Amino acid sequence: IFFTPFISLILAYFLKKFIQTSFMRIWMAVALTFILAHLLLDFLGNGVEILYPIVPDEYAFHIISDERIITIFLSLGLLCGLLIKYSKTVLFSFLMVLCLFFSIVGYSKIQLEETLSQHFSDDPTFKIETYPIQTIPFIWAYKIRTDGSYYYGTSSIWTKEIHFEKRSRGYDYDG
Repeated sequence: IFFTPFISLILAYFLKKFIQTSFMRIWMAVALTFILAHLLLDFLGNGVEILYPIVPDEYAFHIISDERIITIFLSLGLLCGLLIKYSKTVLFSFLMVLCLFFSIVGYSKIQLEETLSQHFSDDPTFKIETYPIQTIPFIWAYKIRTDGSYYYGTSSIWTKEIHFEKRSRGYDYDG
């Protein structure tokens, strides 16, 4: 975030050749886009403390495991948008595909957490943590901590099937 003004200044200089508006407006738009994209990627990736000095709480909705893929996809969309005649349509299409991806993955995460919470609803002290596996695409890993046990497992993004891989300290599961 500290380098955002400098990087956006350089990018705004090159964008000025393609966009017919004031240099300051392009610079501010690029800087704001970088800052918002950074916060969004942190929120969807590993968590972000949005108001850190004031509120130390961390907010996260882990649905992406590697931010480089999203960055490459957005950069490709921006490049195609600048080089192709119908740039607004191309940029809009790239953003719609990205939103569709986030929607499918987000829905899958919520569905997995809901299914797991139904299985452990008799234990009021359970805590569920789900996150994407970085080495295997489209697979969720999860951890469940109850009063006396820990559960670990995986689930596919595309199915409702849940695999329990490890259990510790008892608590039978007959699912």
